[in-house]
Amino acid sequence: MEQVYQIDRLLSYLEHDPGNPVLLCNLIHSLLENRRIDEAREWLQKALIHASEDPGVIALQGQFYLGDGDALNAECNFQKLLDLGHTHESVFYNLAYASLLQGNAHKAKDILKSADTPFLQAATCLLLVRCLHQTGDLDEALAALSDVHADEAVLAAQVNGIRALIYLDKEDLQESRQWAEKTMAIDPGNFEALIAMAYCDFSAAELDTASYFFDRVLKIRPDSGRAHLGKGLLMSLSNQQSKAIEHFNQALRDMPEHLGTWNAKAWAEILQGEFKQAEQSLLAARNLEPRFAETQGTLAVVYAVQGKWDQAEKLAKLAMRLDKYAFSAQFAQVLVMENKGDTGTARQRLDAIYQRPVSQNGSLESHIQQFLHRTKP
Repeated sequence: MEQVYQIDRLLSYLEHDPGNPVLLCNLIHSLLENRRIDEAREWLQKALIHASEDPGVIALQGQFYLGDGDALNAECNFQKLLDLGHTHESVFYNLAYASLLQGNAHKAKDILKSADTPFLQAATCLLLVRCLHQTGDLDEALAALSDVHADEAVLAAQVNGIRALIYLDKEDLQESRQWAEKTMAIDPGNFEALIAMAYCDFSAAELDTASYFFDRVLKIRPDSGRAHLGKGLLMSLSNQQSKAIEHFNQALRDMPEHLGTWNAKAWAEILQGEFKQAEQSLLAARNLEPRFAETQGTLAVVYAVQGKWDQAEKLAKLAMRLDKYAFSAQFAQVLVMENKGDTGTARQRLDAIYQRPVSQNGSLESHIQQFLHRTKP
């Protein structure tokens, strides 16, 4: 009742002073707090007519842009506030968040790190951690977590969940699983913890459990690239390559620059006999990172099975120079040897490949190794 009274009082004041930006902003905030979104939107349009250059109005318009998914215009609004000298923590948060929504984690990180004073809100500190995580600054992200004061259980779960995911990407599966379990004891549906548990189980060859966790992630976030990648790997291992490719394509919609997904998709296409499609996937991966040995080696395999032996041998040698332990590079070498009639040496080399222990550190390389071991010809 108090909030309704406050709204009525603000409306009465605005009858006498319709262009007052403070009254307009207070009314819009009150309407939003009461979830009267359409009315708030109508009053924002009136505020833009009367006071479009008022900082409060600019900020509210930016928040509406964010709510509507228009990150680009939201970024423009909050950048304008920063340029005008408004350095409130919320400006940095919203500006960085808008950049992050556009896939620019580096820019978002730089925005947050440009602030002259430490952040007081846990949400802002956690956003910086997420930016550092996405830019690959994993140790710095872990250090920044110490600035997040998690007094509430929900926030503690968020902190522990992102910590579990960072340890996963640091290939420390023991720490990742430990923090994921702590998180799920507080919040069983935490997205980051579920992802961490899924990949930890995948790396430990607990495939049914991994599938269970990936499915739970996809119920929460149907567009999760990491979950679709995991499901795709599981489908490939069970020789359901068409379904695997569907999941990999879904993953690439969410993370089009993820090198591992392009490589995994290529392997599924190879097993389907879709060599032209595999070649396109690998060329996309090579454009992202030409120094990854598995990409070059797998491309050599694709050329070999198509009888393009000169290209296959050239790429196999390049892949071996990049990483002499790369599985795909060694497979390509075996195929080249067999084509030259050196079948005995090729078979010895293939047996030696499978005698090497498989890494279980959760890295892309270890996933490829496990995949190849489980699909041994």
